[in-house]
Amino acid sequence: MIYLSQTLLPWWLAAFALGVAIGFIPARRDASVGRGRGVAATLVLALGAVAATLALPPGRAGLWLETAVLASAAYGVGCLCGAAIAALFARRAALAANGGGPALAPPEVTPAIAAEPPPLTEADDAGPAVAPAAQPAVAAGPAVEAAVIVAREILKLTTPAPAQAAVGSPPPAIDRPDPANEDDLCLIRGVDSALAQALRDIGVWRFEQIAAWRQEHIDWIAHHFQRLSPPLAIPAAPALWPPQARLLAAGALTDHARAVLGGETPAPDDAAALADWVARLPHPAAGGAADDFYAGARPPGFLEPPFGETDDLTQIRGVDRELAEKLNGLGVWSWRQIARWSPENARWIGAWLARPGAPERDDWVGAARALTRREAPTA
Repeated sequence: MIYLSQTLLPWWLAAFALGVAIGFIPARRDASVGRGRGVAATLVLALGAVAATLALPPGRAGLWLETAVLASAAYGVGCLCGAAIAALFARRAALAANGGGPALAPPEVTPAIAAEPPPLTEADDAGPAVAPAAQPAVAAGPAVEAAVIVAREILKLTTPAPAQAAVGSPPPAIDRPDPANEDDLCLIRGVDSALAQALRDIGVWRFEQIAAWRQEHIDWIAHHFQRLSPPLAIPAAPALWPPQARLLAAGALTDHARAVLGGETPAPDDAAALADWVARLPHPAAGGAADDFYAGARPPGFLEPPFGETDDLTQIRGVDRELAEKLNGLGVWSWRQIARWSPENARWIGAWLARPGAPERDDWVGAARALTRREAPTA
């Protein structure tokens, strides 16, 4: 029985809560009959407890008996507690109704007397008119009314609210990266500082995360921001964020991103104009069939310099004119693209150039980041 009391504790709490609710709701019944039933129930419960303790019913029958005894005990204790609370509320309500004096006994129930039937007329040839039976007038005291009101409020509080249907699914989150690897999400057109902070609060720190969003992630983001308190206004639909994030993750800067880096505050966009602007953005080039032949992962590239941005790649240690031309043929045109490479991208480039380990050994990524910071626009 101790094992059941610990294992099925939520069920016993539910039985206790049900008993409290039932005991709290007042009911008109004969007091002697109620006491008799209470004594009988207590006697049956005691016999069941003795039988369960002595393990008289063997096997599964004994398990069911122990379960019934525990549930009945929890329900009975709940009924007693509910009745005690109802009596306390009723007494307080009666004292308040009588100006703080002693509670007065409720008036006796007096059945209403039916009125005299109307006299018969000549038009009543179908038979004598029969007056409707009078209903007994039951006078409910203020204590009973107060108890009913309190019981209704308790039921409202204990009734769970209907669950709202989930919209989409949350995007994958990551822990906060090193500050050097955090991305300025405000470079995405339509993401202001408040939205950027809200994205960081749910674990979105990098352009690569937004670039990988699917439709269910976009739906969840829009629904989530509207349910915040206070709700966050979204100037641009979240569906317009991933195409920009793919460009930024690949190392290309849009005119909006350059303006933000330069300290400008772009004016709010018209939704249609913003959608047209996103549709005209360049796209990273598709990978080749032999990309998986080399170890690592191919970095994103562009068939043409994105937004006309080209840099002298030979300023990176270990990159001569021949290697710079090969990188251009691969779609790498700027320092910013190399600065966004992951360790897997650097490994792939070394294998593709037949110089394994060269990008890591000469720290191409670190050199590209330093060059990018040197040439970054200032306010």
